[in-house]
Amino acid sequence: MWLLDAAGAVYYLYSIIFTGCLLVTFWGIRMLYRAIQKKDESLFRKAKLILVMSVIGMVSVVIVSLALIKKMPF
Repeated sequence: MWLLDAAGAVYYLYSIIFTGCLLVTFWGIRMLYRAIQKKDESLFRKAKLILVMSVIGMVSVVIVSLALIKKMPF
């Protein structure tokens, strides 16, 4: 019988989710830079929304990870 390390599996799942949110944050920063260059108001709003959602995602993953397994996913 194999015993599974559930805490380790959850830790790596949270790490993958956190990394995805971090990549989306970089994408949002790039989009924000292009919106400022082009002076495009709608692109600026989209970039702000993406940045806010990705930061909220990262913060929530860190809070849940600390609450459940007492380790940060980075």
